[in-house]
Amino acid sequence: GATGEDQVRDMEEESAESATGEGRVRGMARFLGFAETDVELLWIAREALEAPLPAGWASAVDDLGNTYFHHTLSA
Repeated sequence: GATGEDQVRDMEEESAESATGEGRVRGMARFLGFAETDVELLWIAREALEAPLPAGWASAVDDLGNTYFHHTLSA
């Protein structure tokens, strides 16, 4: 199994990766349920991050740092 040191290193690498565009793409891929080995599907995660919101929708961030979306025309 992984040692505590290995786990800390993995968390540090994941944290550094999250700050990069590639980290965001891999995070979206995980959110979408893709396996780490599904590298051929990363374009879908990238598109999800880059796609504009539909008309009438906006994003915001709550006090805890969570991004949420709301329909501005029905608010």
